[in-house]
Amino acid sequence: MSRRARKDASVAELVQPRGKDSRLEAMAKVTAKMSGWLPARQVLRKVRAVQTIFPQFDRGTRVGGLPIDRITTIHGPSGEGKTLLTLGLIKSFLIGHHFVAHVDSEMTTPITWIEKVMGFDISSHPGYVAMRPGCMEEANDGVREFLTRVGDAKTKGIMPPETTGLVVIDSLRKLPPRNMLATLLKEGVEKRGADGMRGRGAQQRAALNAQWLDELVPLLNQTGCGLVIVARETEDPEADSMARRYGTNYKVGGGAAVIYDSSLVARIERARWLYQGSEDDKNVIGERHRVRVWKTKVGGKEDKVIDCYFHTSNGALIPEGFDRARDVFELAREMGIIKGEGSHFHWGNRKWHGENQAVVKLTAEPDALAELEAKVRAGFVVEGATAEVEGG
Repeated sequence: MSRRARKDASVAELVQPRGKDSRLEAMAKVTAKMSGWLPARQVLRKVRAVQTIFPQFDRGTRVGGLPIDRITTIHGPSGEGKTLLTLGLIKSFLIGHHFVAHVDSEMTTPITWIEKVMGFDISSHPGYVAMRPGCMEEANDGVREFLTRVGDAKTKGIMPPETTGLVVIDSLRKLPPRNMLATLLKEGVEKRGADGMRGRGAQQRAALNAQWLDELVPLLNQTGCGLVIVARETEDPEADSMARRYGTNYKVGGGAAVIYDSSLVARIERARWLYQGSEDDKNVIGERHRVRVWKTKVGGKEDKVIDCYFHTSNGALIPEGFDRARDVFELAREMGIIKGEGSHFHWGNRKWHGENQAVVKLTAEPDALAELEAKVRAGFVVEGATAEVEGG
């Protein structure tokens, strides 16, 4: 038998094993005796995701929502939507009756704003806890306890096994190590410098962040929870002309591990303002935010980056908060579910004169909005994600 024939026969045997004494059966006996090893399909599970209130983001991830059991990093310019996105993710998990731990290390997020964005009932959800740690070690202890208790609650049957949890750290930059604070308080800025480490503070922070993530990665997997990190973005003085031209002349703080250990990394920025009225007399009614996913280890990418959008209202046209109707309307138009040209649109027997009118009427008809969103989501490409922890 030729070498090619022997190879073809070997492949055929793997596809269609011959009898009880086949090679595959023998291999199964060998691997069954391996201590600490399980069949790969039991260990390398499908990506689990929680459906969010952002349909465009859920389509962009290609797993139908925010992936859990892993880390997501968010960065972007100041004041252009990072915290808004994280509040939307928090709301999504609470709607699905999952746990949320909000580490507000920026110490700038008031409950009154959260009530406006998420609603009073959601902001008062019993599964929603928060802390404002004074240092990295305090946050580390709090996150570890949260994840452990959520995992234990499922193991002991207190909570259903599909329950998950989300930790949001906003932001990593505001979690200095305890020894750095102690040094500054003891010796002052003049002796040790503004970072307390004679200019080496960033290196120490990066090393501690890497150590912390080394602990969190297996803990997230064991407890079935997700982690969202908001990282600081600064201008890169060494960026070349191409980076400046295409707006990538920035650095993400926190050290290389923040990006390396993340399964999803996205940059948030304001795409444009939303207006109502004519050119001579128009008023701002909200914002359009772009979520640019540039690293993903959970689903395929159609391009180098995946651009998703979400909208927020300032209260001038519809109630203040997330403009979910505009998110859905935009996708439905793109997918051909909503028809129309110029400023005239229709869906079934519903007709609207302009996008703003459609948004107002869909917001006032939650059942119709839910029906339209369901049609939109039915057209998503979802790559093998499980639906067991989807939100409501």
